[in-house]
Amino acid sequence: MTTQPGTALIIGGTSDIGRATALVYAEHGWKVILTARNGEEGLREVNHLLTASQAKAELCRLDILDTESFGPFIDSLGTLPNTVVCVVGMLPTQSRAVADTAYASLSLRTNFEGPAILLGMLADRFEQRGTGTIVGVSSVAGNRGRASNYVYGSAKAGLTAFLSGLRG
Repeated sequence: MTTQPGTALIIGGTSDIGRATALVYAEHGWKVILTARNGEEGLREVNHLLTASQAKAELCRLDILDTESFGPFIDSLGTLPNTVVCVVGMLPTQSRAVADTAYASLSLRTNFEGPAILLGMLADRFEQRGTGTIVGVSSVAGNRGRASNYVYGSAKAGLTAFLSGLRG
C-alpha cells in the first residue's frame, strides 16, 4: 500500500473478504470503520482488529437493504473516509431463487440495489469534497449468465455496470 494512512470504510466488514481487507488496511496504519448488520459479529471483528494490529477500529451498524438509512448513516460518520471498500454479497441457491420471489428479491437487493445506491451517495459526497476512492467488489459471475446462478450473476452484472459508470 503506497498511500498515506487515512480512514477506510469497509461495507460488509464481517464477510471473509471484508475481514481480510480490514486487516490489511489496519496493518498499514489506517483507521478502519467496519459496517455490519449484526452488531455482535461486528464487535468481534473490531476487537480482533484492535488486538491483531493495534489499529484504530470502530463498528457502524448498517443494513444494506435499508436504503432510507443511507443518508443518516453517511452523516453519522462525521468526516468522510478516504476510501470505501464494498464487499457486500449474498450467494443465493438458484433453485430457491427461482421458486421464491421474495428470496430472489433479497438477493437482487443485497447484491445490486443496496450497494449501488449507497456507493452512488458516497460518490456524490466524494465529488463534493474533491477526493475519495471507492472499491466495489463484484463477481466474475456477472460477466456471463449461467443457468446455475443467473439470479446472482444478473445482480453482480448490474453492480459491475454501475461501478463502471461511476468511473466515468
